[in-house]
Amino acid sequence: DFNFTFFSLTSGNTVSVEPAKAKWDLNFTVFTNYLNMGPSGEVTYGYSDFITTNLKGGTQVYQVLVSAGGSYADFTKAKVVEDSFKPSVTDQRMIGANWRNGGGQNGSLPSIRTDRFYVVKDAAGNYYKVKFLAMTNDAGERGNIVLEYAILK
Repeated sequence: DFNFTFFSLTSGNTVSVEPAKAKWDLNFTVFTNYLNMGPSGEVTYGYSDFITTNLKGGTQVYQVLVSAGGSYADFTKAKVVEDSFKPSVTDQRMIGANWRNGGGQNGSLPSIRTDRFYVVKDAAGNYYKVKFLAMTNDAGERGNIVLEYAILK
């Protein structure tokens, strides 16, 4: 029923951390990923607010850029491009940190990228459009993601 078994080094017991593999699509988490640092090449970088998909459960996703003619408000199931899901079949990082700006070593504060949204296909074959609205609460604390989504019919 689950993708993984988790073990606590503190208690010595297995612990329940993840929902059953068929009961989730997106995971908002801390994540270590590769980041291209130009002349230094790729380095590992820890993200405080990374989004993975339920790759093992069959969730697929792709990004739609507004500049490429995508409009969240006008996006319908008829506009879904099935071939665009292909990379997400083997990579859970398709949303990753692409939904946000900043918050890194350059000292900029993190912010939402408003030039894109995502199309999510769940394991049952339902399609959703998802856009991110906020990543902080009113006090400016990260980890308080707000998103909007709608099922595509």
